[in-house]
Amino acid sequence: MQNYQNLKESEFFSFFGLKEKEKTKGSENSYRVILDPGGFKEHLNLELVITNSGSIQKGILELNRDWIGDKFSLNAFAKDICKSFIQCLSSYTKNSLLSDLVDGIWYMNGENDRVIYKEPPLPLEHRKLETKKAISVFIGNKDFFELIADNLKIRLENVFKNDYEILRIILMLEVIA
Repeated sequence: MQNYQNLKESEFFSFFGLKEKEKTKGSENSYRVILDPGGFKEHLNLELVITNSGSIQKGILELNRDWIGDKFSLNAFAKDICKSFIQCLSSYTKNSLLSDLVDGIWYMNGENDRVIYKEPPLPLEHRKLETKKAISVFIGNKDFFELIADNLKIRLENVFKNDYEILRIILMLEVIA
């Protein structure tokens, strides 16, 4: 399980310019932290639930759907924060199911996006079924996807919040039996 202090010292925290915006008491054994990004504040929200001992139990990243893009064009910054969020908060290791998901998010492009790669990434059609399903949610074609892998539960869902369509990514970090 990721420790909040380690997260605050991570490249994810510094690269996205994250700062504590609000800290409130949660349950008897936890508290809630809202993080403010250095940029794109109007397009995303980031919330953590942290145990009193400092372990992160849950991470929630919300992005405005119109900022992410769609099957025609995808925002590179949206892809970057999503894949980095999953990498940083999970027990991400190369060659895991999460590795395919993270790579799938990072290397997906809209139909009209033009990207030149030094080495071409694995095409979506050759990725794991779970990755294909998650990407369908990311680009807005499906409503939700849920996966239990590497001792965590991850859920991607397209929902409405305050009259805006958003993509919500929830990572439940307690050990799943």
